Amino acid sequence: MGSLEGLTRKIIEDAKLQADEIIKQALDKISVELEEEAGRNTIHCEKIKEDAEKKADEIYRRVIAEKEMEIRDKNLFVKQKQLDKVFFEALGRLKDLSLEEYLKYLEHTLSGKNLKDYEIFLPDKYNTEENDKAIKELLDKICENSGVLSNIQYQPIGGGFILMKNGVVENYTFETWIDIIRQDAEGEVLEILYGKGK
Repeated sequence: MGSLEGLTRKIIEDAKLQADEIIKQALDKISVELEEEAGRNTIHCEKIKEDAEKKADEIYRRVIAEKEMEIRDKNLFVKQKQLDKVFFEALGRLKDLSLEEYLKYLEHTLSGKNLKDYEIFLPDKYNTEENDKAIKELLDKICENSGVLSNIQYQPIGGGFILMKNGVVENYTFETWIDIIRQDAEGEVLEILYGKGK
């Protein structure tokens, strides 16, 4: 009986030792797997953090760019309003030229130009007997060296004049000149706001 008990105890002790060894190996394996998983998780977390930082930086840059564009647009709007006001006032003043100022403008603009066979269209606001006489005298003086105008007419134009020869129109109205000057000025404003090539 004693040897059976000893044998049983020996089997139980061996089984315990084997169980302890299996448990130790399992714990070691689990520990290694957990460390590896923790390493992978750390790398994954770092990647998520890095991606989040990149996205946050992209969002920040996008918001800044949008705000800069919004400020530029507001600046451009203010400049456009100011340009509108300046050019509107300038056009108003040009349309209100006195006859004397208008004659100076005609003389300055037409002197040296060959007006032979041209028709000229003038603002109808100057179409009075006295004004017509002064204008024709000036035009005759200008045309002495270049040839006579074929026709002088008064039209409903705001200011300036229009020349026409053989169906070709040369537009010297104040509206046209203001538009040309405005386009140049707006280009300069845009260059100041956005820089060249933008």
